[in-house]
Amino acid sequence: MDSLGSYYSFGYSVLLIPLLWLFRDGVAAYRAAVAVNMALMCFGVLLLRNIICRLFPEMDKIKRVFISGIAVLYPSWVFYMQVTLAEALLTFLFLGLTFLFICFIQKPGILTAAVLAVSLVYSYSVHMRTVGVVIACLAVLALWGVVNPAMRKQMLILFGVILAAGLVVAVIKRNVILSVFSKADAQTLAANDYGSQMWKVRDILTSDGMLVFLKEILAKFFYLGMATYGFFYWAMIWCVQKAAGLFKKIVQKQSVFFDVQSWTALFLLLAVIGEILICSIYMHGSTHIDCLIYGRYNEFLVPVLIVTGITAMLKSRRIFRTNLLLGALSGLMIFPILSVIRQENMEGIRGYFVAGISCLIDEANFEPLDFFLKAWIFGFILMLLTAGIFLIIKKWKNMEWLLAIILIIEVFLGIQVSAHYIYKVNQIEYKDLIIAEKILESNDGSETVTYLDENNNSDLIQVGTYALTITSAGSNYDFTGAVIDEVFKITPAGQTPLTITGTRERVCYGDTIQLGTTGGNGTVTWTVSDGNIAEIANGLLTVKGVGSVTVTATSTKTGYTDQTATWSFYAEK
Repeated sequence: MDSLGSYYSFGYSVLLIPLLWLFRDGVAAYRAAVAVNMALMCFGVLLLRNIICRLFPEMDKIKRVFISGIAVLYPSWVFYMQVTLAEALLTFLFLGLTFLFICFIQKPGILTAAVLAVSLVYSYSVHMRTVGVVIACLAVLALWGVVNPAMRKQMLILFGVILAAGLVVAVIKRNVILSVFSKADAQTLAANDYGSQMWKVRDILTSDGMLVFLKEILAKFFYLGMATYGFFYWAMIWCVQKAAGLFKKIVQKQSVFFDVQSWTALFLLLAVIGEILICSIYMHGSTHIDCLIYGRYNEFLVPVLIVTGITAMLKSRRIFRTNLLLGALSGLMIFPILSVIRQENMEGIRGYFVAGISCLIDEANFEPLDFFLKAWIFGFILMLLTAGIFLIIKKWKNMEWLLAIILIIEVFLGIQVSAHYIYKVNQIEYKDLIIAEKILESNDGSETVTYLDENNNSDLIQVGTYALTITSAGSNYDFTGAVIDEVFKITPAGQTPLTITGTRERVCYGDTIQLGTTGGNGTVTWTVSDGNIAEIANGLLTVKGVGSVTVTATSTKTGYTDQTATWSFYAEK
């Protein structure tokens, strides 16, 4: 059980393999996986409540329960809970990591250090993007260990366990790749390694690339702010204030040993920065608008940030004024976001990657300005609503029940995004499963039966020309349709057009430009129209002359139509 999707690893299969062993039926296994995700959410409420108790012991019990519920019912977690992606597990794991981190700071025992270390490594084995959280946690604990030399033994155990567990994970992953993906092409395997992202880093380090990159980071902040009704912004303000106070105390040589709020704030701040940087680098150069604001890679951090954000709001004396300012700043973020969309020729949006604001997407008539304005207006209204609720709670006693309004809104939004994506797909997949079972029951093994769905799609392993007997099923899943014997060619469905990424508007003599591609199939080869002006190898373009030249990228794969993409430019002196 593994995935060759970018940066996924084998960690999630630790939960899925037992389910697949217990439930041979596909529908039952899916439902069991969803039940496990739901159980993780339920345990998440307990973890969040304990996090609040340890971070903010002065908060009363009723508020703890409501705030924990608001954090758990974050619409994106409700959405991911119903699918077999790793996001639900990652969200729960980050809650666990935060809880263990707090426990270790409060009572730095050897067992807590070992469990925290194993949890960090396991999170990384689920998805490599969590490296931002791992680095943040280790960096903060290293600083904590320097400030507190008496904890040297616990720190050695922590880093020792991480090293040992990391080596085990590396060996397992290597064996999984060799055994499961031995026939995968090198380009596909390379896409799941850090080295494949280096051309993006080089592009970001250019002046134009850096400006685009900063706007991409801003877009992630816009998404997280609007998707959390402003709680993300409040959490960041709290983290920055506490982290700054921590460093001030360290410089002044004051005691910070048990300052759990400040150490946790520093951990959360670095984790958010690290994850947003990783997401922005990985999505850099993409042509999809959803990749610009891409919430999926960062949303596993959100429940903890909602807790800290709400707590910060409740302690503030300027709730409404601050939300007005934050809302206005969010509106200004739309302008640089739209400029990147125009500059990079981005188009199209996949709502399941931005689940937190996908309720406002109209895929059939999508227009970027209209969508971002709606997202901002809707988010701003919810920011003002939450500000009003918290003001009432602060002013009058026994008004905590008003927090249920936020819970109701979250449930509605979670159901809406699930109905828009999950439930529709489930209906189609369930129908296909029933038909597949009927085919298996009716086939005695003497012939090949291929089912084509309503879109004439076929899931044959290899593209080519075949002589097949096709039995078409009626809408009631009984085999009442006609039997057709015909030789036909199955062509690839839905090939994504090949495009060249990393291009520039201005090219000069002596430039070296790392080009890449999106879309297409198989191996990509590069050529230039004039070898006297430029040469290219593995996408690295070197300009050695002056004049006009065209770069051509061609993707080839057996059974697929070759695709080409070109970029023409004039090399200046």
